[in-house]
Amino acid sequence: MRGIVFTLLVDMLEEQQGLAFLNSVLAEADLPSGGAYTSGGNYELSELNEILSCLERRLEIPVEFLLRNYGEYMLLRLAIMFPGFFEVDNLKTFLLSIDRRIHVELRKLYPDSSLPSFNYQDRGENGLTIDYRSSKKLCFLAEGLIEGAAKHFNSECSLIHSTCMHRGDDNCTFELEFYERTE
Repeated sequence: MRGIVFTLLVDMLEEQQGLAFLNSVLAEADLPSGGAYTSGGNYELSELNEILSCLERRLEIPVEFLLRNYGEYMLLRLAIMFPGFFEVDNLKTFLLSIDRRIHVELRKLYPDSSLPSFNYQDRGENGLTIDYRSSKKLCFLAEGLIEGAAKHFNSECSLIHSTCMHRGDDNCTFELEFYERTE
């Protein structure tokens, strides 16, 4: 798993909970890396899961909610770090570009990366169905990334997570409806 996932999580925890809290979580997690991450590094999924388990215990917030919150934070930070990927007109166009553009570029930079795959069913101007597959089963992080993208593009959308690998399905399905934002 790419190090940027870890470095941004560490940034979020420090910003939202403080350095002492972050350091105590990393110490409790007893991670092989010692909690020292670089954005270009490669780390095991088990490290992320251990950090999330510690956070779930300490904050008494289910991992699913932690991942959604983190996904939203992560997307907004990625938009600042990599603005070229966000040079599209709207949320739907951006979501359609993830597998076709963003992941293609990431595979060039990091050929050993294990990225999720997406299949899309375009349901007209206001609808999109995304099938998500990943051995890491980080669908709740994907939900948060979609929510962050909606904020970035100043858009509104509903998201129904109709199938889920955590419930034994082969993939996760996100059914999205896009709405005009009313001021």
